[in-house]
Amino acid sequence: MSDEEPETETVLSTSDDGKREIILLNCDEISLPLVLWYAFREFADAFVRDGHLVRTVTTLSDLSTIRKDPPALIFMGNTVPVFSMANVCHRLATHAPEATFVGWYWQDHCAAIESAGLKFLHIHENMLHPQPPLAPQMTRMLTLVPPDARCPFLLRANDAVDAIGQYDRRPERDYCYMGWRYPECDDLVPCCFDQQESRYCTLSETAYPIAPYRREWGYTGIYYAVNDHTKYLSYDQRRQLYLTSHFALGFQGFENVENSHVSQRIYEGLAYGCVVLTNSWAAHEQTNRIAEFVSCRADVERKMRYFLDHPDLMAHKQQAGYAFVRQQGTNDYARMQILRAEAKVLQQHHAPRSAKQPLVSEATFGRLR
Repeated sequence: MSDEEPETETVLSTSDDGKREIILLNCDEISLPLVLWYAFREFADAFVRDGHLVRTVTTLSDLSTIRKDPPALIFMGNTVPVFSMANVCHRLATHAPEATFVGWYWQDHCAAIESAGLKFLHIHENMLHPQPPLAPQMTRMLTLVPPDARCPFLLRANDAVDAIGQYDRRPERDYCYMGWRYPECDDLVPCCFDQQESRYCTLSETAYPIAPYRREWGYTGIYYAVNDHTKYLSYDQRRQLYLTSHFALGFQGFENVENSHVSQRIYEGLAYGCVVLTNSWAAHEQTNRIAEFVSCRADVERKMRYFLDHPDLMAHKQQAGYAFVRQQGTNDYARMQILRAEAKVLQQHHAPRSAKQPLVSEATFGRLR
């Protein structure tokens, strides 16, 4: 399909209920890495709460069966070899000409996207200050993709706004951490977590290593740090651990800290009433300084002791966290950012060709490869 010529008139299949389909595309040609599948699936819950439909499509040709009115929103990873990208993009256009495609780091395929005439929104990590050596994909995204064609993918607390602050909290430990293990953060963990000394508890048939209880410090907690995406906890499990902990360790790895990327665990901790302790100054600033910045283990333990000794200040911090999350810390908020960005893409797509933002030149693209 060429963008030089108007599309031929198409008879659209419509739905009486007006619900939009949100498609997670996970097929042989464009597969979803497991961690991205988890992220897209949780994010899609925000559309479900808004009354839309979510389903996974596992065969490219099955895109022909999706609803056409209202047009679908199709989320995709980027596992397509460059040599076959042009063919894949034209097949996408053939099977789902009305849909808007949302692609994770597709910045190197702008020419194929434009040639196929796709309505396409590029998404990427939320790095406010990407450092080129640490974030080559993001650097290329900012260079190759016009601002109105890209949007950060914000993964935040996966709950309805009205539910924030309404859950029953019953803390039974001091702290919790769940997520990727960053070796550089091991020295920040209270109680000197030691695998050989750890005990285990079971929650929903999942074993969690628990930092050993040290009487001289009096801190207990769960430090579930793994380097295996198959061992990630479900959202319900994570929510339960936050609701039963005083503090959430919002640790970020070196690259996230340097690139000013703030991960989901920061917002989850605030959403469920924890005092969030983070080694990321960006997380501290981007939460209006509600998340507490910490620089070393002694700092972590000092702030834990301070808030435990001042329950009134802990309660104030919790209420501030709830208010912040209701405003901009849920996936419902993130969904609206995607929809606003999509509106700009559609406006640009239907604009006269002379008014469209040009892509970078092939010469520039070649130098960046």
